[in-house]
Amino acid sequence: MSDEANPQEPSWGQTLAIWWSFMWRCTVWSMLSGIVLGAVGGGITGAIGHVEQARVVGGILGYLGSIPASMYAMKVVLGKRYNGFSVRLDKLSG
Repeated sequence: MSDEANPQEPSWGQTLAIWWSFMWRCTVWSMLSGIVLGAVGGGITGAIGHVEQARVVGGILGYLGSIPASMYAMKVVLGKRYNGFSVRLDKLSG
């Protein structure tokens, strides 16, 4: 049988490589989307006269921006080739 039929359990080194690849992307991209969405949402809220609510709206939009950023980071990580291995998703029958 080939290695394709017998997937390996991930080692701690491989787990760390995948985790780190996800964490730095998720952190950076979430921060960037949070800054942009938070600034835009807070700015618009303040510009229409709700200055007292601008911080709350900006914070909520900034937080919500981290959701698609983390999803995209996961997609990139799952498709990435690492040093000597890659992550593979198998369709299970039954």
